[in-house]
Amino acid sequence: MRTVEIRVKGRLDPHWSDWFAGLSLAHNAQDETVLTGIVPDQAALYGLLARLRDLVQPQNRSSVMPVVHRCADHRP
Repeated sequence: MRTVEIRVKGRLDPHWSDWFAGLSLAHNAQDETVLTGIVPDQAALYGLLARLRDLVQPQNRSSVMPVVHRCADHRP
């Protein structure tokens, strides 16, 4: 399992948080949406990135590629 923090340029509405498999959704002062949480494996991370790409692409082409800010092993 990995703890991830994904930053996306712009602000996603909080109602999308359920769509991101339990990741918390917050906004920062740099006008970014920050998704934070635990993903079980690399395939799940790729799935989240694909969802983000599909969500932001129609709204703002400059925000198509989310950035994984931090990724670390999670040891319960």
